Amino acid sequence: MCFGGGNIGRQVARRVQAFGAEARYYDVFRLGPETEKQFDLTFVPLDDLLADSDVVTLHVPLLDNNHHMLNAEKIALMKRNAILINTARGGLVDDKALLTAIDEGRLMGAGLDCVEDDPLPAGHPLLDHPNIVITPHVGGNTSDLGTVMVPMISDTLKKFLHGEKLKFVVNEKELSKQ
Repeated sequence: MCFGGGNIGRQVARRVQAFGAEARYYDVFRLGPETEKQFDLTFVPLDDLLADSDVVTLHVPLLDNNHHMLNAEKIALMKRNAILINTARGGLVDDKALLTAIDEGRLMGAGLDCVEDDPLPAGHPLLDHPNIVITPHVGGNTSDLGTVMVPMISDTLKKFLHGEKLKFVVNEKELSKQ
C-alpha cells in the first residue's frame, strides 16, 4: 500500500489502519523492526507491493535513481482494480504509461497531487479523464504550517548558515558542494 516508509508514509499507514486496512510498505531504506512494530507495518518487495495492493500511495522524494520508478512495466504488475495515488513528486510515475494503463482498463484509476509536466497544458488527457483526479500540489499547506513547518524551516536555515549538522536533508551530497 505505501511506497515509502518515512514520516508521511507512516502517518498514511496509521490512517488507513483505522479503517481496517493492512499497511504494507516498500522503501529502499527498510525501517527497523521496532518502527515496523510501532506502526504495524510489513515490509514487502516493491513488485509484491504493486501486485497485491488495492491502493498504492507514493511517499518518496524524486531522485536520479527513481525517475519513472513506476513505469509501464511496474504499472503492469498492479491489479486491474487498483488505484495509484501520487502525493509525492511528479516524475516518479511515467504519466503516459499510467494514462495508457487506465485507458486500456489495466488499472482502475489514479489520484495525482503532482504530475511530471507541471503545469499541464489545457486539453491534456490527464485533466479530463473520468478515472483520474488531479489536485494542485498543496499538501504542505496544512493547519500546522505556521506553528510547525515555519519554525522548522527557520531552524534549518540558521543551522545551515552556522555550518551545523542538518536534520532534514534529502540531497546532502549537493550541500557538500557549497
